[in-house]
Amino acid sequence: MSPSWCASVLTSWVLLGCGLDEPSDVAADDESDLGKADGVVKWHREAAANGAALDQVWGASDGRYFALGNEGKVLQVRDRGRLGTWRARKLTDIHAEIDADAAYETTEISPKRLKAVSGHGEIAVFLAELDAGQNAILELDGEQWSVLWADPQPGPDRGLIALDVTDAGAIYALRADWSLVSFTEGDWRDAEIQIADVGPTFEAGTLWADDGTVLASGTEFYRSGIYRLDDTRWVAEITNQNTESFRALWGLDGFGIAAGNDGVATRANGAWTADDELSTLRSLWGSRKTNVYGVSGVSGDNTFHRFNGYTWKPVVHGVPVAAAARWMAVAGRSASDIVVVGDRGILHYRK
Repeated sequence: MSPSWCASVLTSWVLLGCGLDEPSDVAADDESDLGKADGVVKWHREAAANGAALDQVWGASDGRYFALGNEGKVLQVRDRGRLGTWRARKLTDIHAEIDADAAYETTEISPKRLKAVSGHGEIAVFLAELDAGQNAILELDGEQWSVLWADPQPGPDRGLIALDVTDAGAIYALRADWSLVSFTEGDWRDAEIQIADVGPTFEAGTLWADDGTVLASGTEFYRSGIYRLDDTRWVAEITNQNTESFRALWGLDGFGIAAGNDGVATRANGAWTADDELSTLRSLWGSRKTNVYGVSGVSGDNTFHRFNGYTWKPVVHGVPVAAAARWMAVAGRSASDIVVVGDRGILHYRK
């Protein structure tokens, strides 16, 4: 992302500084890839192993999907291929090796909980909580687990809460106090990042990173905002006095979406616009600027939405009905391979 922003004022949304580039190629999608043109149902129900409820998912370039659930105590992996099966992986079977050069007392650890998943290429990256309350960042490359980073200072106030990995392999992990663990250009850094003009209980929420740009959300009571990392400080980008929190961030090549409990702010066609009809979105994923999916995580809401470059619309065509389902997360590998997970199963869109 390029740091070229235009200032503008929106109803209930205020853009404060610089940000995402104006996209020159955003046009409304004809939605033919949803099956509306050929009438073929492409969304398929898949079963989570042991009927588990899932709330996070990430897709690898080799065709596998990794999903988390039950407060990070459930890890499921979907095999490669169109008819892949979701299989449960026991956390007790994970034995991650620590680099011999690292200054830790042990050479191998097992996670108590996996709190987030992201990755790049075929490599999955996880935020992990260990038995001693220590936080770690783990990597799964094929079938080989390894410890990329472990916090030498255990404690609940040191907990990492959000993770994102860029396509180039840069890793960013965020704490509630806005400090940041990062791996860029071959080096790990654990740094306190300054944030101005917020109260002492203004906590960080979610995180999104692209090569050269890192954004994070924060909330305090009914005040929320989006902040951009500028070396040693967080710079305010968007503030909103009316929404409870921004729960999801997504962007691509200068185009961005910030989703909250009371609406969505989208930068397209040169300006930020607000849509308060989407009351809640908690997860976003897109294959391109005109094909972005959002799920709400609201109990009993068995629909999800798609952004076509101009508007958000419910996805209803070709989607198997799941009564009282709550869709919690969405991820994909391409426009023709998308997975939505929730507490009543899994939907897989494929051509």
